Parts: sequence; C-alpha cells; structure tokens
Amino acid sequence: MSLLKRIIVSAIFIPIILFIMWKGGYYLLVFLSLVSLVGIIELRNLFLHKGVYLPWIFLPINVIFFIIASLYSWQKLFIMLFAVLGIIAVIDLAKNRLEGAIARFSTALFGMIYTALFLSSIYRIHVYSETGRNQIVLLILTIWATDSAAYFGGMYFGRHRNVFHVSPKKSLEGYISGFVFGLATTIVAHFWFPHVFPLHIAIYIGIAAGVFGQFGDLLESMLKRDAGVKDSSRLIPGHGGILDRFDSLLIAAPFLYFMLIYFSEIPPILRNLLIWCNIWR
Repeated sequence: MSLLKRIIVSAIFIPIILFIMWKGGYYLLVFLSLVSLVGIIELRNLFLHKGVYLPWIFLPINVIFFIIASLYSWQKLFIMLFAVLGIIAVIDLAKNRLEGAIARFSTALFGMIYTALFLSSIYRIHVYSETGRNQIVLLILTIWATDSAAYFGGMYFGRHRNVFHVSPKKSLEGYISGFVFGLATTIVAHFWFPHVFPLHIAIYIGIAAGVFGQFGDLLESMLKRDAGVKDSSRLIPGHGGILDRFDSLLIAAPFLYFMLIYFSEIPPILRNLLIWCNIWR
C-alpha cells in the first residue's frame, strides 16, 4: 500500500512540479514560497525535538526573506537578516528568556539559510538566462536519476555499507553509481541539445546532482536522526515531508547557481582537460 501511495502521488505531482519549474514567473515564486513556509515549519518541529523553540513570527519572516533573496540584492538580504536576529533578541529580552539564546540564534540563522537562501537559488537560476528553466528541469530530472541509480547500484553492487552512519543502508558503491549515472545523464542531454546545455554547463549540473544532491540527502538525514524522527513530516502520503522531497535540490541548486555566476564560460583548466581527453573541439 505504501508503494502504491508513492506511485500515485508521484504520478500526480511530478508533472505539476516540472511544469511550474519550467513555467517560472509568479507560478514558481509562489510555489517556492509555499515550499519555504512548509520547510521552515518542518525544520522548526525538528528543533522542538531538541528543545529549541523558535517563535511563530519567524515563519512568515522566513518566507519574506526567501522572496527578498529571490528578487533583490545582497544588501537587502543583510538588512533582513539583521532585522530577524534583532526580532529574536527583542522577544527573548522582553520575556527575560536567557536559557537557550545561543541555540535560538543559531537555529534561526541556519533555518533562514537552509529553507530560504538556498531555496532562492532555484528562482535565480530560472531568471539568470534564457536557458535557466531548462537547467532547472534537467537538474531535477538528474537528481531523480541519481537517486534511482544510487538505490539500484547499492542494491546490486553495494559491499561497503554504513559508510555514513546517518544512513546505514547507503553504500559507497551506490553513491558512486548515482554520481556516474547522474553525470552520464547530463552528458547525454548535452549531445541531444548542445545549444541548450553546453558541455561545461552539463558537467556542472551532473556534479550538482551527483555530488551535492546526494550530500543534501545525507545532510537532511543527519538532522532527522539527531531529532529522532524518520520523516520531516507526513504531509505527502508515502513520501514524508517537503524537506524529504527537496533535500537534494536545496544543496544542489546553490552549487549550480554559484557555478553559473562565476564560471558561465568554460574555465581554461576544464577546457584543456576536455581537449586532452579529445572531447572538446
């Protein structure tokens, strides 16, 4: 029954999510704002399991921070961050609540970075160039391909398990299988659509999904294991919570955005390597 739920939910929501990611604009901004809101609620609940309480006012503020991070400059982000930390400090001072102040400041900062700043990179990739929408869709498809390859690679070839204690069932062979298949997926996309996905961009997406996407999954597993829960929530039948579904993308997208900004042209060292391998002409 659980597998049937996963299949039905996937069949319904995957086309919707891909359409929104491709469409962009207010559709994407509103959708990601909801993801940011639900994500910080789930993260707040994980914090509660560790005895750290974040005021409810922090939830809408986190969404505002996401919108500012998506649409405006880094200077406005600094002002917003300063205001949020100030609000938490004022609430604690007004209630004479001293115990746990460091934990509240730390978790508030982490929550904003994880569920707002990192998430905003998805929107920024979309508007960065004319092919941004294609890059986001390919990134998501590659993450799914990576997850599937890691699962089956670990099932059939996994010998070195419990490499990561946060996820004992994952194996080193599965991790490598996911990375190799993810990179192969983006290379194939390059040869099919060379003008949409230049080779170096395809490599960036492959690394984002195969390395950083899998790291994002492990990071969220670490948070859940520390909180003593299996899923971030039960929002999505058979799939857990929003953080369970977006954990890979939350880490992969910022890496890809960074590479697009600072290495939009192929770096000389990569070009020379590809020439040496007789791939670049």
